[in-house]
Amino acid sequence: MTKRLTDVSILNDDLRGEIERKKVALEAANEEICNDIKKRADALRRISETTVFGRIQFVLRDKSKVLTVKDWNDIEAEVIKEYPKFKEELNTLSYRLTEQEYRVSLLLKLSLTPSEIALLICKTKESVTSIRRRLYNKVFDDVKGKPEYWDRFIMTL
Repeated sequence: MTKRLTDVSILNDDLRGEIERKKVALEAANEEICNDIKKRADALRRISETTVFGRIQFVLRDKSKVLTVKDWNDIEAEVIKEYPKFKEELNTLSYRLTEQEYRVSLLLKLSLTPSEIALLICKTKESVTSIRRRLYNKVFDDVKGKPEYWDRFIMTL
């Protein structure tokens, strides 16, 4: 009986140790995620303070205006400045994005809504939703993909 109690006590101590190690690892992973979220929020804040983001807001308010090629180049430059691997990661995908799909992805990275994106690319909201769904389906070979899945993917880049 004493041997059995000793064995159970040792097993209990081992399990406590394992739980403690997993707790430490989980806390470290959580801290890393929090730091990543803070970095992304800071990057988005910096972009929102740029001239090109002001231009985006201007075009959204005045629907008779459109983004120029220079605006698109500036948007890309700001996104790449804050997220250096964004374009590189997209270029490594099995599917090559069209210019319009790339622009939608750039605007998603700026946390713009599908309605705002539609105004900026002169399409309907439904077209933007279709583009996002199609991108996810093509890139991840998943016919059941949802547009939001592409959004989440873009936010990880």
